[in-house]
Amino acid sequence: MPDIPAASHSFVRRFGAIAAAIAASALTPLPAIAQSLVIDHVTVVDTRSGKLARDRAVVIEDRHIVRIVRGGSVKGAARTVDATGKFVVPGYLDMHAHPLTASARDASLTLMTSYGVTGYRQMGGDPQLLAERKAGTLQLPAHASKLLATPGLVLAGPFANDPTAAAAQVREQKAQGADFIKVVDLGPAAFFAVLDASRAVGLPVAGHQPPSVDVREAVKRGMHAVEHLGPHAALFEDCSTDELTLRKAYAETPKGGQIKFDLPASALRTLTANPVLLIPESGFQLLQRAIDTYDEGKCRALAKTFVAAGSWQTPTLIRLRAMEFGADPAFRDDPRLRYVPAEDRQIWEETAKRFETKLTPANRATLAQLWQRQLRLVKLLDEAGVPMMAGSDFGGGWLIPGVSLHQEFDLLAEAGLSPLRILQMTTLNGARFLGREKMMGTVEAGKQADLVLLDADPLASAANLHKIDAVVLDGELLDRAALDALAKSAEIS
Repeated sequence: MPDIPAASHSFVRRFGAIAAAIAASALTPLPAIAQSLVIDHVTVVDTRSGKLARDRAVVIEDRHIVRIVRGGSVKGAARTVDATGKFVVPGYLDMHAHPLTASARDASLTLMTSYGVTGYRQMGGDPQLLAERKAGTLQLPAHASKLLATPGLVLAGPFANDPTAAAAQVREQKAQGADFIKVVDLGPAAFFAVLDASRAVGLPVAGHQPPSVDVREAVKRGMHAVEHLGPHAALFEDCSTDELTLRKAYAETPKGGQIKFDLPASALRTLTANPVLLIPESGFQLLQRAIDTYDEGKCRALAKTFVAAGSWQTPTLIRLRAMEFGADPAFRDDPRLRYVPAEDRQIWEETAKRFETKLTPANRATLAQLWQRQLRLVKLLDEAGVPMMAGSDFGGGWLIPGVSLHQEFDLLAEAGLSPLRILQMTTLNGARFLGREKMMGTVEAGKQADLVLLDADPLASAANLHKIDAVVLDGELLDRAALDALAKSAEIS
């Protein structure tokens, strides 16, 4: 078992009996057991401290890790896998994704599993989804990545300037069984009405930060998670020396268009393929002004506000890059688009052509500058200790299920985050955010048996997160051949 760092002493006090039993068994051979899976001679990666416990046997029964002992000390298991030279980590969590509204839902969910994604936070729901989940009638395929949390209807469009209706929708979603409230594109009055109503019913709020609202006030009032670094100018406005002027201008500037999230799925996929195309020319000018007046000292002060409030960030860098470089051949020519339905590929290609024709060279230059600022902002937030999670926003243009989370790992590394931090963002931090650290986020006795077995040390390089040898989902081992078969079954063309 990995050594327990000082920061985890409270965990040990709460679960002392379990910890003591594990420690005692680490050096003592155990009696033969039956109907179990043993991953033997593996290196266990401690996602809290980054320490490595080499030559361990991870014993799995009834969908849970029941003990971790010395390698080679367990006899009589139903199945034993020799994992010499391999590393085991918790299953990856995509903490911002939309697979349940994907046009190829079942294929998307199994493809995510093939890429080691054992769980996800669904970022857009509806009353039917909530009702089916509550009734236990939500039909999902075998070996599907697990739904961890979902909101009801996204609060946008019709609620943007109607605080009474927005607050009423919060109460309705609470009754429907939503896990959180998702906000997008709300005016200040409606936005704060949602925060107040959500706090009253005990639901967290996550989503987009309106540029017309001071984000410091938002997190103090209960904005639990900001997605996509805003997106666009929202956080950079608060880092600007011209902050008040920019906020006033955003409040007075007509929007290029609002997305109504109660549209039919195909229409919604078209509108959300690349929201950059909804930015009016005046919006690009304000965005450039926010970039030109950026002050790092203000941004570091903003990061301290997030830390003090316990407010989270899900950067979704791959989504930002796909929007801001929407015609990049690296996206358009990706051979893994074979996993994407033809209808979606057509929408994305048409959107890329609009990107090429609608945006001026100045617009594109602004977006390129914004991208570099976003990379530096992620590093700044990490250095300040702002809690962050890995998410792909699969559902948007050029984003492929499972694949896009791995692209996120690479972009987080490009931003300068350490391999341990990236691993934490896709494992431990998601468990903490959901309040499920007792059952998820680390490889320890008592935790759910959702694991990824890697061919190389993920602490040496984040690129090693791609080197998946096997996945354990609900205690079932899916070896490389099984994962390849899942991926093959998800191919559309």
